[in-house]
Amino acid sequence: MSSSEPSSSPLPRWGLPREALFGVAALFFWAVGLYLRTLEAGSTSLDQAAIHPHYFAALMARGEPWPAVGPPAAFFVRHGTVNAFLLTLLQPFADSLLDSVRSAAVLRSLAIPLSYLLGRALGAPALGLAAAAMRALAPESVNLDRHFGGTYFLDPVLLATMWGLAAGRASSTARLAATGVGLACLPLVHPMGLPAALGLGGAWAWILSGRRGKQRLIPLGIAALPLLPYLAVEVASHFGAVRSVLSMLSGGVEFEAPGEEEVGLLWTVTLLLKDPAPLPLALPALLAWLSAPALAGLLLLRGDVRARLGLPLLGYAAGAGLLLLFFLAVQGGVGYGYGHHVMSAFLLGVGILCALWGRLAAARWGLESSRHRVELALGVSLVVALAPFGPRMFSDAEGADRSWPWGMSAAGSIEAMAHLIETERSGRPMHLALVHAPDAQPAPPVALSGVVVELLHRGLPLTDLPQHPPTDGPVEGWFILVGDGVELLAHGGPPGQLVPYEDPHPQAERMAVRVWRSEDFMVTKAWMESLPEGYELYGTEEYQDLEEYYFARPVWPGRGGALPIMESEFRSSDW
Repeated sequence: MSSSEPSSSPLPRWGLPREALFGVAALFFWAVGLYLRTLEAGSTSLDQAAIHPHYFAALMARGEPWPAVGPPAAFFVRHGTVNAFLLTLLQPFADSLLDSVRSAAVLRSLAIPLSYLLGRALGAPALGLAAAAMRALAPESVNLDRHFGGTYFLDPVLLATMWGLAAGRASSTARLAATGVGLACLPLVHPMGLPAALGLGGAWAWILSGRRGKQRLIPLGIAALPLLPYLAVEVASHFGAVRSVLSMLSGGVEFEAPGEEEVGLLWTVTLLLKDPAPLPLALPALLAWLSAPALAGLLLLRGDVRARLGLPLLGYAAGAGLLLLFFLAVQGGVGYGYGHHVMSAFLLGVGILCALWGRLAAARWGLESSRHRVELALGVSLVVALAPFGPRMFSDAEGADRSWPWGMSAAGSIEAMAHLIETERSGRPMHLALVHAPDAQPAPPVALSGVVVELLHRGLPLTDLPQHPPTDGPVEGWFILVGDGVELLAHGGPPGQLVPYEDPHPQAERMAVRVWRSEDFMVTKAWMESLPEGYELYGTEEYQDLEEYYFARPVWPGRGGALPIMESEFRSSDW
């Protein structure tokens, strides 16, 4: 490090009135964001990625052990138990799947105030406030925070870690320790956090190199704590998760985003220009992200530039540059990409802009009155540029909240189905089965999984979803048909009694949902296996295709590695 490198970012004293004004504005946007993320929560769409943490949280809250992972083990690296653990802590206050969905949306909404706090910590409160406003209002951000799947809690964890690094060499030992925990959790929340963790971690390690004794050992020791359970699991599975992720990156596993035929840098750039924010903010953030590798190289090679711009900027640029390379590797290797995976690029780009603005503005205009005028001018410019987009974004986000998805994948439809089964079931052990008629595809099979989670919230004993046929009688069967199923109904329909189901889905007439209850699930199972091609079958014990969708299944201690409702004798190899 150059001896002339300042110990912290040269932040001006904004004064109480300005701080209060900025703070109230940030709280206002957070309140608007919370409204949009919890409005019509029943319309929230739940897919394979979104439902898993709620399921594991519901099980762990009932005393089930923390799940480990077995080879080839991609599941808990790709969608880490950190997410489920956080939701588990909230389960005492969640009486339903819908409550858990709302809790996840609230936790993800923390990215709104954190965007402002990051800008403020870097000396760019106007930029931070603009990023917070766009995070609150952008329809795609609202949708992702409500949906919760994909990157889960990656965005707030990333922003909190970036904020922790913002103090640079002036960071206290406690702040460095907390930042280290964030770094360790980033790849555990989602592997898209790994590049940022490496880049930010390099700057964090550089800061630690200047500490001695306990000031270095304490942050290192605390940062390692979240990694210990995963390290034990990896050793026991012969590094199965690492091998699985490497297989993804090398193209050894075919895993493409549904509906995305071509992904790559152009595809990512297109999403970054339209999803996180309007063009006046999205374009500068995109340019900052694309220039990150060159900027990181410059900061590494030139000590004088690093001294002027600071180690936090080096961390942001290195993280952004590595994420860019990671996108190219993943998209080139397995053709995988989705919109929620590019949000981290936008946040890192905003961090680079804030760090550059804070340093350069301080050098050019000083620390006090002139700097305040410049910051005010920047704020006014951002308001003029972004305000015209606000009403439309709010309207689009609110309209999307009120539009329910098809195929019984909405949280409200799932809740209604669970209520029906809870009310009408005999109380004996049971199994559920769901069939998508040809006209109902490609509706997600998550509806069945969501029903199971909701029933668990309602107190259903796990023994009521038996892995083996009981000796005291048959298992009750519930059959759910999504779609018209004309051929199916023309031959008398499934065995059992038709049970009226009222789906709260506003578009129910476009995709029918019907339910039958039978006295013996095995009779229903045999009937389903004789259905013609074109009908997609899902059973309770498969729990939304974990093996096919994620390459691996979680291993639950004490159950021979099986999930409580999987690998049962009810499972059909034809499903």
